[in-house]
Amino acid sequence: MSHISYAFNHSDIEATAYALTILPRLGLAESEAQAEINYQLCCSAAKKLIDHDTDITPDEFRTIIAALQAAKLIILGDIEVDATTRSECKSHFFTINKLLSVFEKQLLQE
Repeated sequence: MSHISYAFNHSDIEATAYALTILPRLGLAESEAQAEINYQLCCSAAKKLIDHDTDITPDEFRTIIAALQAAKLIILGDIEVDATTRSECKSHFFTINKLLSVFEKQLLQE
């Protein structure tokens, strides 16, 4: 995958970048090494999105999907977080659902 075939608008970038900031804090990685890899992927994916760089690697793409899925689980109450984080995720609810729908379909096509 050399490019995501989706044109991100401002709210898409904002919601995705926020989700990428919370994923590493959830402690979902199975090891410290994997946690560091996940953190680096979140940082690089967020930077590319903010810079409107569509050269997203497959690992960054999967990390974006994982971050959005985690944010959705936070909204649904399946992942426990502080009230502020949950509220912020809820403010991106519709964008997160839209992006997950688009990206999960694209992931299946790969």
